[in-house]
Amino acid sequence: MQKKDEINNETGIIKFPRGVYGFEGEKNFKISIPDKSMPLAYLQEISSNLRFIVVDAFSVFKDYDVVIEKYDADAINLEKEEDAIVLCIVNMKNPVQDSTVNLLAPLVINKKNKVGIQIIMDKSSYSVEEPLFLATKSSS
Repeated sequence: MQKKDEINNETGIIKFPRGVYGFEGEKNFKISIPDKSMPLAYLQEISSNLRFIVVDAFSVFKDYDVVIEKYDADAINLEKEEDAIVLCIVNMKNPVQDSTVNLLAPLVINKKNKVGIQIIMDKSSYSVEEPLFLATKSSS
């Protein structure tokens, strides 16, 4: 759906009219990328200390398949798949190799109007705790 460069080029405020699950009152976010060589970024709510670590899931999980239902696409006026940026929330753990990614409930952002929604892929086999470092896990 999106490439890393497109996330890098996103500027301004991204509105989440419904908020993010568990933080429904937080609506306005910005993306910042601390290290452009990594797929991780911050999704920072602009008026609070709320900050999520997010990942461009397609750069880490090559076979990740996101199904965006029509009602979710309509909620953010998403007309074409290529206009979507899909990020997933990372749960950083200690040690970092145990960190996980929520692939079940990705954040979908319409890059044209900068409106986002968090969706839940009900019919998916993905988990809210997919290992972020699959290669490290399988070699242990």
